[in-house]
Amino acid sequence: MACLMEPKPAVADGVDLELEAEYARALAIVLAMNRWIQAAEFALLSEGEQERVLADYDAQLRHLLELAALRRPQALRAREERLTGTELLGQIVELFAA
Repeated sequence: MACLMEPKPAVADGVDLELEAEYARALAIVLAMNRWIQAAEFALLSEGEQERVLADYDAQLRHLLELAALRRPQALRAREERLTGTELLGQIVELFAA
């Protein structure tokens, strides 16, 4: 019987669960900020307040892009290396297996 207090694994099927959770939170923040910036109420803010919100939005977007880069699969071969036949098929299968 498993203990209820056991920590959950940080990685499941090769996926970093903490990274995925952080990415989901960052995406939710960016989407909410985007809706707010497009709302009519945003125009009611002073120019200085709008600039602060837009600067924060820009920072959130940059953070989201950094997380997205971390989520991309990393190639274990040189970019110039050409793959053909079974090597290419193996790379494709490995890439989409997750």
